[in-house]
Amino acid sequence: MSPEEVAHSICSQIKPIAEFENLVATLVCEVRVVSILYTTTGVDGDVVTASGIITYPTSLTEYDKIVSVQHSTCDISEAPSTIGFPMEAAPAVNGDVVVMADYLGYGSTEQPNLVHPYMQASLTGTTCADMFSAAEQYLEQTDLVCNDDKIVLMGYSQGGAATISTLLEMESRGMKDRIDDVWAGAGPYDLVRFFNRFTASPDQTFSRNGYIPFIIRGLNYGEHLGLNYHNMYAQRIFDNGYDKLFDNTQVSVLHSILGDTISNVIHQDFYATSSEYNGNEDIKRFLVALEKNSLIETAPQTPVKLFHCPDDDIVPYECSVLAKEAWPNSTLTDLTFSNHFMSGAEFLLTYMGWFDFLEPFLLEDGE
Repeated sequence: MSPEEVAHSICSQIKPIAEFENLVATLVCEVRVVSILYTTTGVDGDVVTASGIITYPTSLTEYDKIVSVQHSTCDISEAPSTIGFPMEAAPAVNGDVVVMADYLGYGSTEQPNLVHPYMQASLTGTTCADMFSAAEQYLEQTDLVCNDDKIVLMGYSQGGAATISTLLEMESRGMKDRIDDVWAGAGPYDLVRFFNRFTASPDQTFSRNGYIPFIIRGLNYGEHLGLNYHNMYAQRIFDNGYDKLFDNTQVSVLHSILGDTISNVIHQDFYATSSEYNGNEDIKRFLVALEKNSLIETAPQTPVKLFHCPDDDIVPYECSVLAKEAWPNSTLTDLTFSNHFMSGAEFLLTYMGWFDFLEPFLLEDGE
């Protein structure tokens, strides 16, 4: 991809800098983007053919690390291998070799019902670690000279949690000494606390309620919970036929369809905590799955650099505070944008060393 193509791809994904596309083109370089297929483990323990990308500057001749970037929550149609040059692959224009996996349900493993085991920790870690190993096999067949075998892991939001899942998987494979740096931004490391954002009060509103069916169906699928959705969602969902959309609709569309009143989406038993959720066994099984896939109690051996905005409007800041307390030698840096998505751009640009230069162009929504 030419610098102009890279700039166009990045600016189309970071709307506030869209008008500065020509300027961005002067800052980036020509990159090679390679889509690869590899084998990993599926939800049922079977071998599946997954996909992902490797990207690096065409002028690169040698490297001493590989940056594995775990992507944030996006529509299935925006999988790294289908989008051209994902915004989160931007470290490649700084001279890095960047590896990105399509999560299960994305790319080559996309199915008609779009099922993705959203937030299922072990599957995510395995998928990304297997992608990294496949990328190394690919790179060995190129003319690039590997001077060192260091690994950098990074990701924001869902990608932050996926980065920790990948880190734990790599550590279990004896790769700890190779991991040089870990950047995890605004991840829902404590899934119970994250879901409590939806169940704290029946009067709450939230503009992105599409995350509710995304996480319910993801863990139902990934953990084989066999949930009865009539015990998980408000009756309004079935009266309007929205339940028929959950397995074949992009998350961005679900946000607009479901509206902003949370109690119109989830079952009233979620609010009946004083009576054990009115004996709702489906909710109880789901909450056990949330706790099982929370990463807060599983301390990685490698120090983690955590980033999060204290006023984050989607993922509770407390998730990162608790992670810092639970994970030895980890640090927490506050991001400045209260908008979760703009904080994601800040996180990425900070890693690249570009934030101070581009900050004047990154205005909060409404400014």
